[in-house]
Amino acid sequence: MRESKAITADEAQYLFMEHVIHLIDYWEKESRAETSKEKLEGLMFSVLVALDGGSMGLPGYEVVPSRGNQVENDIAHAKENGYDYYPKEKIDIVGDGLHEIFHSHLRGEITRPKNLYDFGAFLADEAKKFHHKV
Repeated sequence: MRESKAITADEAQYLFMEHVIHLIDYWEKESRAETSKEKLEGLMFSVLVALDGGSMGLPGYEVVPSRGNQVENDIAHAKENGYDYYPKEKIDIVGDGLHEIFHSHLRGEITRPKNLYDFGAFLADEAKKFHHKV
């Protein structure tokens, strides 16, 4: 019998990408999904299932915002301009299962948190100010 070993990062990445490529092929041919939107939603749901750990042969994954080495500058800029920022601490957004949350979003059961003012909203407000000046 072959002696087992831990899967390397390169091997794990290969296995995940092979799974995603298989999902693309599957959803392209899936006849029960008649529209492009249905196929894309099916593909996204399947990718989220994989991230959640529900695909045979793959573990669950952590999905963590990458803060990089600019975290202090990003937080300072956010505080200067009044928008919300991602914390320094590692936060895994998988939570209770992205694939289940995905369908709740599609059905409109999950709405944007009332007090959330992120960088995208800040940029949209800045663009509005700029257009009013022109």
